[in-house]
Amino acid sequence: RSVIVVFKEKNEIGKYIKEPEDSEKGAVLRMLGFVFKQVAPIFLLCDPGDLGIAERTKVPSVNEACLYIYDNYPGGSGLSEGFISNYKKIFSGCLELVRSCACKIGCPSCTGPPETGIGKKSDSKPDIDKKFNSKNTVITVLKYLNNTM
Repeated sequence: RSVIVVFKEKNEIGKYIKEPEDSEKGAVLRMLGFVFKQVAPIFLLCDPGDLGIAERTKVPSVNEACLYIYDNYPGGSGLSEGFISNYKKIFSGCLELVRSCACKIGCPSCTGPPETGIGKKSDSKPDIDKKFNSKNTVITVLKYLNNTM
């Protein structure tokens, strides 16, 4: 059992997933997955390990970027259905988590472990002035999900 969040390139949010380079697109999807995995268990009354997350920058069958959220048990345990029933609360909680963090570009507390080579200068210090700010993109995607779903 699984839930699939599809980011269609034709709609407004698709441009935020489409515009970055492939490595950055994957980073944004991984960050969204990380946030979902941290927040969803609060509403599903489960452990984060009970949920699996898989992100794909281009799924051939739909030709779009997708984020899969699935029960981490053979046959499923109903968590996917619970995700669907609580998606508004989950998306709102995700946005609140990321927005409330004081970091500038994302950190292990809000968007997960840093991506190697993403948003970094050669001296390994964060490049805050870089045009692509993955935390801002994650916030934009979460705002969209909160306003349109």
